Amino acid sequence: MSDAETNRNAIRTKVKQSQAELAEPAVPRREPPEGVKALAMDYPFALMLGGLAVGVVVGALMPKGTARKLTRGAIAAATVAGELGLTYGRNTLDAANETAATVTREGRQKLDDLSGKLADLSGSMSENANEAGKRALAAASDAAEGARDTGLRLAQKVLRFTSQLRH
Repeated sequence: MSDAETNRNAIRTKVKQSQAELAEPAVPRREPPEGVKALAMDYPFALMLGGLAVGVVVGALMPKGTARKLTRGAIAAATVAGELGLTYGRNTLDAANETAATVTREGRQKLDDLSGKLADLSGSMSENANEAGKRALAAASDAAEGARDTGLRLAQKVLRFTSQLRH
């Protein structure tokens, strides 16, 4: 046998092996999952990617101002809560001062200390609430912009892929 015939036979053998491999199903046959939980257990990565894709699409469709409005509302609520705490502390201080007029000097000192601590606490609560609101606004804004950008990139890739499939 010549080298050419040996090469042809080797190629024919490889072609037959490839055809046999293609004839076999690539995915093993098994029963489909019976419920959503079983589906999630069988395909967790697909479930995660699907959730991410839905989040990106929703983020891209959401108007840019919506997340900011929600965060501003949260900041306003936190500010109001802080102001209410400060007002409540001041009212408590005033009530304590009125009560202190009838109490001994030692009792008056303890009430003043307690009132001061309440006022300090309500002031720090207001500052913390305001700071948390600002951080939430920044995080929501960053998340919305990131989701929008990712959604647009994903949409562009899908459009490119579908146009390639048409051609």
